[in-house]
Amino acid sequence: MIAGAEIKIEAKKLECLSTPVIKQEGSNAIVTGTLKFSELTVKKPAGCMTAPSLTTKPVTAKIYEEGPTVYERFEPTAGPPERFVIFPLTGCAAEGEYPIKGTVFGRSANATGTEAANQPLTFSETIQKTAGGSLTAGTNPAQLSGKANDELISGSEFGVSES
Repeated sequence: MIAGAEIKIEAKKLECLSTPVIKQEGSNAIVTGTLKFSELTVKKPAGCMTAPSLTTKPVTAKIYEEGPTVYERFEPTAGPPERFVIFPLTGCAAEGEYPIKGTVFGRSANATGTEAANQPLTFSETIQKTAGGSLTAGTNPAQLSGKANDELISGSEFGVSES
C-alpha cells in the first residue's frame, strides 16, 4: 500500500545484465550480479504508470538448503538497508519515487541434490514469511511474487548438494 492504494506492478521479463560471479562461502554458494526487470506495467491502481524497465543496484544471492528444500536469498550487495532499486509512479495519486529495500527469498522447484540446466525459483508471500525475508516499498511492506529461472550461461547442469 502506498498513499492508501494497493500497488501491483508486473514485469514480463527478468534478466541478469552483468556476468554473475559465483563463489563458495562455507557451505553456501554466493552469486552477485545486476538484474533488469523489463516490460513493466502497473496493474493497480488504474491510471498509474512506471518506467518500461528498472535495473537494480548490484545484488547478492546466497543459496542454501533446509533439508530437501533449496532457497535463494537476495539482498543489495552493499547490504541492508541499501536499496535494490527505486521505482517511479506517475499519473496517479500515488505519484512519487519509491525505494525497494530489504531481502527477498525464492524457493527452488528442484530438491537438494537435483542437477538440472534450469533451477526454477518461485517467489511468494508464503515463501517470504517462511524463510524470514522482509521487503519494503518506501516505508510500506512489499511482496515479490512470480517465477524466475536460474540458468548458467554455459547451459550446463548444476544443483545444490547435500552438506
